[in-house]
Parts: sequence; structure tokens; C-alpha cells
Amino acid sequence: MVLRQTVHVTMVAVAILASVHSITVAEDATPAVHLEANIARSCYSAHVGFGSFWMSSGDEFDRIDFRDNSLRRVPVRGLQSFHSSVTVGDGAVWLGDARSTIYKIDPQTEQVVKEVRVELDQSPTAAWDLAVGEGAVWLVVGNKKLARYSAISGADEATISLPSSSSRVLVAFGFIWVAGTGNDELYRIDPATNQIVATVELRARPTALAAGEGAIWVFNEGDGTVQRIDGKSGQQLATLETGAVGRAGITVGGGFVWVGTTSGTIIQIDPRTNSVQGKLKTEAGGYFAIGYGGSSLWMCGEATYRIAPPR
Repeated sequence: MVLRQTVHVTMVAVAILASVHSITVAEDATPAVHLEANIARSCYSAHVGFGSFWMSSGDEFDRIDFRDNSLRRVPVRGLQSFHSSVTVGDGAVWLGDARSTIYKIDPQTEQVVKEVRVELDQSPTAAWDLAVGEGAVWLVVGNKKLARYSAISGADEATISLPSSSSRVLVAFGFIWVAGTGNDELYRIDPATNQIVATVELRARPTALAAGEGAIWVFNEGDGTVQRIDGKSGQQLATLETGAVGRAGITVGGGFVWVGTTSGTIIQIDPRTNSVQGKLKTEAGGYFAIGYGGSSLWMCGEATYRIAPPR
């Protein structure tokens, strides 16, 4: 591992599985989990925040309340893209339509309060990912660019060139983090200068980021590893073999790290021992997003499940 400067990261609530590719999972997964709710709604992208699970698919954007699992439609005029991206931050919920617009939504009124127009060179199928923090909305598209917009005015503030095609962005510990999927790297960007100030070498094809328990956690789809990087020193602390190769999402909550696969298997990682504690199998597959909130795990794709996590 090569570290050029110090790395800092904090926690994100949800990560996105941006593909329907098949995934290979070790056969030692437990046969079932305890489902707290089975909500007959599909989604592509989702995020936890403001006591709810926010999810989108196509022209629909919904909110599930942690208190009673009730689902409400949030009106977003003009939303049509299936490959949307959802994040939460700076007092709002943010929805990118993967075409030309980022919507800022007030979680209290459930109304769109601002539309941010996006102008980036991109292919029609380029995957979007959003993050919010440091007073800005950050948009990464798989064309080696990171765009910065004001979280207040929506003004275009900067476009940052990246060394690699990239898939995920994360705001944490005062920095912006981008998974350089094409070069197997993690980039740390200083929001004060909009410059890459550190690069960390990773394993094969990093495609999911989360942070918590004092570390940043990276899932590498090329070899199915999860890497733990210290949030203060930037040193690589552990590399865990999960037995899953292919696209997956990762999140942190309840004292554990969770990897959700498109087959429906959930991998539970204990950060105290840097080991895989268990593998849980849900009944259905086709999942796109995993999150932790309301003391529960949330997975959605072909359907949305609220799952009681093992302790």
C-alpha cells in the first residue's frame, strides 16, 4: 500500500449497488434472517436520514418512516431516470436524476426547494453518485470528473479532474473521498483548495465506500475484499476476504460493518477483530442498496426489506 499523505474519513449511512451483475458468494451463509418488514416497493438508490429510508427508482421517490414502516410518495416533477442517486446532508435530502438535475428536498415539507442544473460531459449510461458536506454537493460521474455545487445556492463552484474513472464519493472528516475504480485508488480532496492532496492504493476495483468505527471501509469488487484504513493515520489496518466477488454495497451501523450483495447475502464484519462474523441470507435477491438506520438494516432492489441485525 502506498500512502502519499494522511487520510481522514467519517461515517456514511448507505452505499449503493450500481449494477445487476451476478455475484459469487461463499456457501457458508446462514439460511435466513429476521425480517421486520417486507415493503412491496422496488428501488435503485437509497439513503438513510431524518428518521427515514429514502429511495428512488424510475420516476418515483419514496420515504419509509422508521417509526411505523409507513411509505409516502415524495413528489419530484420531471424525475424519469432509473439510475438516480440519493444522499442526505446539510439539512436536506438530495436526489440526482443521472441526466441533468439534482433536486434538493426539504425533509419536513417533503417538497423540492431547489433544482441544481448539471452540465458535465457524460455518457447516457454513466453512473452518478452524490455526497453532501463542507457546504457543497459533490457529484462524481464515471468520466474522471468531480463536480462541486453550492448546497445553498446551487451555483457551479468547481469541476475537479480525477486520475481515474470513478464510481463513489464520500464526505467525511473535512475531506472529500473518491473511489478511483479504474486505477484501484482512493483520492482525498481538500475542499478548501479543490485539489487532490492524497492518494491511497487499494485492491482490485473499489466500488463502495463507507466510514465509521474510526476507519474508512472499502469494498473491492474485483477480488471481494474489504479494506480498513485508519481514519487518523491513513494506514491500512486490515484486508478481509469476504468470499463475494462482484458488485456490492457497504455501510456501518450498530457496531458492525455490513456488506450487501446483489444475491441478497449480507456479510457482517466485526471491527473489533477485523473479521467476518457471519453471513446472512435473505430470501430474495436483486438488491441495489443497503443502509443502517432505526436500529435496523435496510436492503432494497426488487423489494425493500427491513431486517433485524444480529448482535
